[in-house]
Amino acid sequence: MRVATAAFFAVLAVSAMATKLNEDAMLESFAEMQNSELGSFIYSLVSLQKSVKGGFYAPLFTALDNLKHNVEQQQVAENNLFIKQTIHHKNLMAGFEKDAANARSVITKETNLLENKLYPALKTAISLIAKAKNIISTSQAALAAAIKLRNERHAVYVKSKADLEASIAAIDAALPVLNGLKAGKSGLFLETNRNAIQDAQQSMMNSFAQVDSLYTVIPEVINNFLQKNFVDQAMLNEIINKLHALRNRFATHLSKIIQLEAVQVAAFLKKKASLEKTIADAQHLLAVNQAAKARLLKEIAAAKKTLADAREALQDALANIAKEKAHWAKTVQHHKDTVAELAKELAIVNLCYQKLNEHGITRTAPQP
Repeated sequence: MRVATAAFFAVLAVSAMATKLNEDAMLESFAEMQNSELGSFIYSLVSLQKSVKGGFYAPLFTALDNLKHNVEQQQVAENNLFIKQTIHHKNLMAGFEKDAANARSVITKETNLLENKLYPALKTAISLIAKAKNIISTSQAALAAAIKLRNERHAVYVKSKADLEASIAAIDAALPVLNGLKAGKSGLFLETNRNAIQDAQQSMMNSFAQVDSLYTVIPEVINNFLQKNFVDQAMLNEIINKLHALRNRFATHLSKIIQLEAVQVAAFLKKKASLEKTIADAQHLLAVNQAAKARLLKEIAAAKKTLADAREALQDALANIAKEKAHWAKTVQHHKDTVAELAKELAIVNLCYQKLNEHGITRTAPQP
């Protein structure tokens, strides 16, 4: 549009100038305007139209005024456009910088969440899971060993108790028989009670052999009585006394092993209950931390996703900032070039006013 207006003005200017100036003076006056596109165009038209006679002074100045007004309007429009572009640019930059700041804030938050909370919590949960499993394994092994030992000790107790009870029963069965040897005639009593004596002798032999082989001599002495059909009263009294002492010893030992068994059973049950509680507590600890581990893994995955999204958003925001800066630099340069171009065109218009005035062409000057 500026070129068309300039062309129109140039035609009018050439027509007017041709009527007032000689060819050389006219060309000389406009020669200095060739350093611009508009000036060069006017100079070319002046050169081509130097033989034209007559002019239109009023239309000439009207066209010149219109051109100046048009250029000034374009300057105003350009400045207004640049103001709007500046506001839009600042709004865009503020938005992109806010996006970048938000992304950085999320990155900082999620990084702190992962490094200072979730990862340490996961490490603790894994450690407690391993600890719980170790406690369960160790306690179960200890419980199995305690049960095995208890069973072994109980088996020994059952056998010892049975042996002692059998020995006591044998002594209790033998004493009446032996005491009978003291009262009656030896030979007749032995002959009459031989079967009973042999039964008592065999019972003691079996029982004493299980408890203490040293006491098998007593049934052997009784057997000697039977073979000789004679009872040595002194030896018989000694045997009866030893059997009483032996019975008391067996009874005392039986009482002790019964008491010991009760103590051992109580200790076992206490240890068993303690180990079972330890196992139950460890199993609860294991379940809690396995659930915590599963939850933490989900939270870590979500935090990593959020962190990755925030990093991507930051890169997008930085890319948008860089892109907008580059676009704004081009916009500013285009504005500067436009402003310079308009200023140059306005200067040419003002120069035309000056040249016309220098050659006496005014709005009120008569046409030749």
